[in-house]
Amino acid sequence: MRIKQNLIFLTIFISSFVSMQAQSELMGYFMNNTGTDLYLNPAKTTDARLSWVLPSGYYGHGINGSSVFKLFRSGGISSARLTDDLQTQNSMLFGGQLSLFGFNYSQNNFSIQIGQNLKTHLQVDYNYTLIDMILNGNAGYIGENVNIGPYLDALMYNELYLGGSYAIGNLRLGAKVKKLNGIANVYTPQNTFAIYTDDKIYELSFTNKYHIYTNSYSDSWDNVWQSLKFWGNDGWALDLGLEAKINDQFKVSGTLLDMGSINWKNNTKKIISEGTYEINGINLEGLFTDTISVFDFDTLGNLFNFEVLEDSYKTPLPVQLYLGFQYLPTEQWEINALYYDRFSAGRSHPAFMVMGKYKPSEYFHTGLSYTINRYSYFNLGWNAELHAKWFHAYIAFDNITDIFTPLSSDYFNVRMGTMVDLWR
Repeated sequence: MRIKQNLIFLTIFISSFVSMQAQSELMGYFMNNTGTDLYLNPAKTTDARLSWVLPSGYYGHGINGSSVFKLFRSGGISSARLTDDLQTQNSMLFGGQLSLFGFNYSQNNFSIQIGQNLKTHLQVDYNYTLIDMILNGNAGYIGENVNIGPYLDALMYNELYLGGSYAIGNLRLGAKVKKLNGIANVYTPQNTFAIYTDDKIYELSFTNKYHIYTNSYSDSWDNVWQSLKFWGNDGWALDLGLEAKINDQFKVSGTLLDMGSINWKNNTKKIISEGTYEINGINLEGLFTDTISVFDFDTLGNLFNFEVLEDSYKTPLPVQLYLGFQYLPTEQWEINALYYDRFSAGRSHPAFMVMGKYKPSEYFHTGLSYTINRYSYFNLGWNAELHAKWFHAYIAFDNITDIFTPLSSDYFNVRMGTMVDLWR
């Protein structure tokens, strides 16, 4: 099997350039009557009878480890800087969304929604030991059994949705069914790659159960691009939401998003290595060049007996949870609090936000927020909303302090879009 690429690039840098999902977006949850609130909570509706959500976009990332720009110096990769900010366990999330259209019809106690979203999502989890062994070899781990297998989930898919909400007194319930079509995927459901170096004879023992599932593997880039299709890899997902008005000043809400999966059938491959292997007299540092620019994966494939199977597989979507609280002390002010979590491969990515919104008129709203999450303890967000008689526009950042250098930030996202009221 021929696989040539830089291991550092595979485990870290590819995430910075292939991804545009679903890292968390928080301020948009409280931006009513903009269209983004419809996506984040299917129980929400609009003030108009019929609204058209125009094309909008979202980008977000969270990095627990080295930031992208910190890894480059003088036009190249500096190996000395790779470990500067690494933690024992490191994680990177990237996500994007392109929404081409959406419609919401509301009358009396019920509403109906239809629309489309193109989403990308990338998650890479890796430990310090992986990078240290690549740079410095296994001499520092003699007599230890360490797992260096990275977890990877890269996903691009399109969704068409149909949903609705219904109000019962002060409680509004909503649901959304989504038809999914997978476009591209690389996924490691099993990621055990354990190494033991004998402290007497320096024999290396590898215990592996490492699976790579993908529909994007080929010996040529032309074949990879040809395999990316908007049909054939089908799936379904469900969103649930609620909003309850306690009294004139207090509201609570909750959402579960993306409960579903995709069945991959087009050009699918399962690249599998399982077993225990022993090697004498090899220092792992010798497998890499001093510039960390070339690594021959042919050797690795032959060494660990990677097997390529043509077989279909299923991948779950990362499930997102929102729990919101809203306090309205006056007509001009809102105080909001939000707990968010994202669940993927048994891993949790929680965040908490508090937000104050000022509404000096019915035409303009703006807000500031503070967010704490595993990537950064200080994130100052800002949003602005324009509400004309029939036109709505917005922009929101959950961390505006790094607006001019977003890729060097540990946590950043932005969403912007517009909506038109067709029938009030």
